[in-house]
Amino acid sequence: MLSVTRRFLVAGATLLLAACGGGNETRPGQIPVSSESDIVYGNADAPLTLIEYAAVTCGACGYFNNEVLSKIKEKYVETGKLKVITREVLYVPPAEVNLAAFAIARCAGEENHPKVLDDLFENQTGILSAVRAGAGTQALQAVAARHGLDKAAFEACIANPDIKQTISDVSDVAAGLGLGTPTLYLNGRELKGSTARTLEGLSEILDAELARRE
Repeated sequence: MLSVTRRFLVAGATLLLAACGGGNETRPGQIPVSSESDIVYGNADAPLTLIEYAAVTCGACGYFNNEVLSKIKEKYVETGKLKVITREVLYVPPAEVNLAAFAIARCAGEENHPKVLDDLFENQTGILSAVRAGAGTQALQAVAARHGLDKAAFEACIANPDIKQTISDVSDVAAGLGLGTPTLYLNGRELKGSTARTLEGLSEILDAELARRE
C-alpha cells in the first residue's frame, strides 16, 4: 500500500522547504476555471474564486495553508466574499503519499474535505517523519480516522481506482502547464510572485478585486 522507496523519500525531503514542483514560465494553455472534479469550499455564489494547486508533501504549501489560507478563509470565505478550490498535484515526491492523502480528503466527503486538508497540512512534518520511518500508512490512517474513516474505509479509499484516476487527471493538467506548488489563480488569473503567498499580499489583492467590483 504506500510502499515508498528510500531514494524517493530522500528526494522528497530535499524539496520540502523550497517552492515545490516543476514550475516554469511556460504556460502552453489555461487552467480550467471550473471542473466537475472540483470540491468548492465556501459560498458557491461568492464573487471571487481562489484556486490553489498544491501537494500535501510540499513545504511551501504547508506554510501557505497553515499561515495564510487559514486566515484568508476566516476573513473572506466565511463572509461569503471568496470560495476556495484546492487542486491536487502529485509530482512533488513522494507521489504515493500525495495520492493517498488527497484520496482520504475526497473519501471523507465534501463537507469534511477542507477539514482533512487542514489536518494534513497542520501535521505535514509528522506525516513525513512517519513516512521516512516506514510508518506512512499508519500516519495517514490516523488522519482518516479523525474524519470518520475506519481502517477498512481507509484501505478501500486509497485503493479506489475512480478516486485515484480523478486525482491523477487533475495533477496531469497541472503538469502539462508546468505549474509549481503552490500556484494560485484568482478568477482564472495567475497570481505570480511570492507576495501573493503572504497574508498581507493576498489580502491586498482580494481587497482590491472586491473594491473594483463595487
